[in-house]
Amino acid sequence: MEYEGEWCDGKRWGKGTQYNRHGNWVYRGGWVNDVQVGDVVEEPLTVDSDVHFQFHSYITTIDFCEGVFNSREIRCLSFESFLNLHSVVFEDNCFNLTQSLSLVNMAHLGFFAVRHNCFRHAKTGALSVTVRNCPQLETFYVGRHCFTHFKHFSISHTRMSNAHFGEKSFPHFSTAVFSDCPFVETLMFGKGSFVGVPTYTTKVTLQSTSPSLSSHTDLPVLKTIEGSPDTFSNCQFFILKHLPRLAKATLPNAFVTAQQAVILDADGARKCLRIPAALEQVNVTGYQDLSTLATTVQSLVIDNYACNSRHMVPELNLGKFVQLRSVVIGSMACRYVKSLVVDNMPNLEVVVIGCCSFTHTPRQQHFQECMFHCNNNPKLKTIRVGNYSFPSFYYFEAKYNPELTEIEIGAETLDLAETVHEEVEQGAFFRSGFAIESG
Repeated sequence: MEYEGEWCDGKRWGKGTQYNRHGNWVYRGGWVNDVQVGDVVEEPLTVDSDVHFQFHSYITTIDFCEGVFNSREIRCLSFESFLNLHSVVFEDNCFNLTQSLSLVNMAHLGFFAVRHNCFRHAKTGALSVTVRNCPQLETFYVGRHCFTHFKHFSISHTRMSNAHFGEKSFPHFSTAVFSDCPFVETLMFGKGSFVGVPTYTTKVTLQSTSPSLSSHTDLPVLKTIEGSPDTFSNCQFFILKHLPRLAKATLPNAFVTAQQAVILDADGARKCLRIPAALEQVNVTGYQDLSTLATTVQSLVIDNYACNSRHMVPELNLGKFVQLRSVVIGSMACRYVKSLVVDNMPNLEVVVIGCCSFTHTPRQQHFQECMFHCNNNPKLKTIRVGNYSFPSFYYFEAKYNPELTEIEIGAETLDLAETVHEEVEQGAFFRSGFAIESG
């Protein structure tokens, strides 16, 4: 019998072929510790020492015993090579010097648990946990006093029904993202978890990572967020998008230090979290986003390259958003919109439009339909339009805006338009040919 293939410590490991004495192969495939993969009876791997263990890619279960990997530094712990893993468990007091943990593209992983007092002492490095594209992951559990100094947490594309974070886990976080988990119903945060630090720029995101696609409910069954008085209490920024069923949230101090909240298709979140209206900003990526906006929004941002569908309605009229204070439309956006109306908005102060937006050239007979109106806005102070926007618009009108003190028009912008704007107060100015970037 002869063997040709991969070896490790004098044994057949990896891919290889076994031949009989006549030179014909009798087995071709994987080997584990001198045994053909098909004959391997896989037992759970229990790691009870920093040195006496053996990893290989056919392992299905790993259980790290209490106290392991605290005396040697493992900066990054990644399981991406263990494609057959079904379960990963960390018992108490493990990996306290590790700086990052990654669970990415693990097709079979269904159970993940970190007990208590793990990942506690690392204070430099990435300080991040990433869980992404684990389509079978149903259970996600983090115990007490874990990831003490970690700054970043992200979980997406799993099938978990709930996620549990014990007391004082991620207490000093900077960013937390929960997205594209279509089966999650409950997020539970223990006392002192995900508090944040006032001196950091801290952000929480609950959303779809691809809200411009056809499915706008990637957290479609999230109903409950259970926290404590200090959960998210030092968070400055919140993004809550596409949460149609959120009905209960116990986060009484989540918005004490908040500076901004982006809310879209999440009316339940707005109600149960009692988000102050002054914090709300909405980022729009598609026309469907616009159609679901609450009329109480105060700050509207249409992202770069957004709302460019040929099926976009020809008129973009923002008049129903009577509480808006600012409108920012990014660059290369709203290309097929033929009419922009920003009229009769009592609180509006700023309108900013980026470069190369509203650029679709209609047929000659439809030129007169292309208009930009910005009238009767008593608090409006500034209109800025970047280079090459509205190149084929027929009419630009800015009238009855008594506080308007600044109009900036970029190069080759509104070139064909008949421009009508009132005489502004002394000291105001009208400039053209300036490059205005936005978004």
